[in-house]
This record gives sequence, C-alpha cells and structure tokens, in this order.
Amino acid sequence: MNIHLNPDLDIDKISQNYSSELRVRINHLLPVDQAQALSQCLAEQVNYKHAFVLDNNYGEVSDEQLDNLPEKDRDQLLNGILAQAAQGVGFWYERHAIKAEAPGLAGDLFQWLNSEALLNVIAQITGETAYSSSMIQATRYQPGDFLTRHKDDITEQKRQTAFVINLSPSWHPDCGGLLQFYEMDGTPRDTWSPDFNSLSLFDVSHVHSVTCVSPFAPEPRLAFSGWFQL
Repeated sequence: MNIHLNPDLDIDKISQNYSSELRVRINHLLPVDQAQALSQCLAEQVNYKHAFVLDNNYGEVSDEQLDNLPEKDRDQLLNGILAQAAQGVGFWYERHAIKAEAPGLAGDLFQWLNSEALLNVIAQITGETAYSSSMIQATRYQPGDFLTRHKDDITEQKRQTAFVINLSPSWHPDCGGLLQFYEMDGTPRDTWSPDFNSLSLFDVSHVHSVTCVSPFAPEPRLAFSGWFQL
C-alpha cells in the first residue's frame, strides 16, 4: 500500500500548534481506507506479546508462555507487576516490534515512517533540523492493561519525538486507555482520547501515561507507536 498523509492537512497550522507546547494531536491523519486497513492489520495480522518491567528488567511473554507457567510463578509475575504499578512504576500491555522486513501493511508502514518525505514533514512540524529514522511498535491494550507515568527520553536511542497513530475503530473515553499528560511534579494536565485515525505527536520530555483500560471496553486499544530519532 502506498501510505500517505491526508492531503487536506494544514502542515503550517499543525506546526504552529506544536510549537506552543511541543505537542499536537492531528485528526484525520490518513485517508480513511488506509486507516481502516491498518486497523485491520493490528487486529488480525500481528503476533503480540505482553510487555512488562519487573525489578528494573524488561520482559515479554506470550499468552502461550503465560498459560504454561506454573500457577505459583504466574501469580508471582503478575502480582509483582501490579505491586510495582501501585508505586507508579511499570506497564503491562501487548506489543510487537515493527522492523524493515515486516511483511504486508506493517512493512509498508515501516517504510513510510522512515521515508525521507515523511521525516521531513515531521521535522517541519516539530522544528527539528532533521530526523534519521523512526522506531515503531504495534500495540494492543486489553482491559486491565496500563502504562504508568514516565518520560520517553532514552538518550542512547536518540529519541526526540514520540508518536501514536490511533487505530481503534470506535473508542469512547469511558473505556480508558487515554494519553494523560502531567506537570513535572505529577499534577495531571490535559488528556487525549485515542480517537480513530488520529496522531498524537509530542516531545519526549513530556511526562505522560496511558490510563488503565476499563473492564467494559468492548474492543482493544490499537495503535502503532514509537519515536522519531535524531
């Protein structure tokens, strides 16, 4: 698929909005048929694993691996993750890293997000001189999944600008999974709902979280997310 931005987007206006607080939400990012196809890709064509951090160690576990763990070990893992989350540390959601060799639409998206044309548009919006590449992951948040308050500024990965392409077909804010921004002292700021075919774009210096998905959410929260790198 030849993925491209919605031609009706006003990039100059988007850039002006970004400059005020180093973040912007862009609605109607892609042509609708492309957004729908990418949403279907996330729902049906991605093999996810649960991502987590425990005792400062990053981990991933598939549903099959989780089911095969002895009950005691599984409970110890999940209870440890939740105990850390209660202290404001950690996450539990499903992800899959998207690489250049990814087949089908995921590979097309990787090529688009790493294309010179798209990187130049993002640089125009953010005011950066240039981006070298982007890191991309498919994410799926099921009921109970969450990402606690943090910043994305990992120096060795040269992350500069975070992005989330929201692709849940019909998400209601009551379902949770909201992108929540905070002041540096932890005071909540504004909250962005993951509206279908919207892009959340923000500098990695922002403190943010993804709020817990409600148990009554009728569908997973689907997105491609990652970072544009210098």
